[in-house]
Amino acid sequence: MSSRSSDNELLRELLTPPRRVGQGMACAKCAKFFRRIKSGVVVEEGMPTDRDQKEWGPYKLWRADLFECPQCKTQVIAGFAQHNFAEHYQDDYAEKRDKEPPIVTVNDCGGMKP
Repeated sequence: MSSRSSDNELLRELLTPPRRVGQGMACAKCAKFFRRIKSGVVVEEGMPTDRDQKEWGPYKLWRADLFECPQCKTQVIAGFAQHNFAEHYQDDYAEKRDKEPPIVTVNDCGGMKP
């Protein structure tokens, strides 16, 4: 008959979801899976304020996860939330941004040029 502690360990193992490594992302340089190093980081999405996309301003705040290659330390931001938590036109945008500063501001329109 098994001991109470091993029963608890077995139950814990059965109830714990499998560990996901890097959501299937691997480093092309090192051939290592990325590791999630922080969940829920804040990322600011910028928007162009001129037609030539040379000047950018704040647009939206998102939550995402930060991953890192364990060997070369390359970092990737992925796993963005389905919805942003703040938009530039909202009265409390600056307050939310100051309370949780973004780790990066992405000034890119997905390669689209006007």
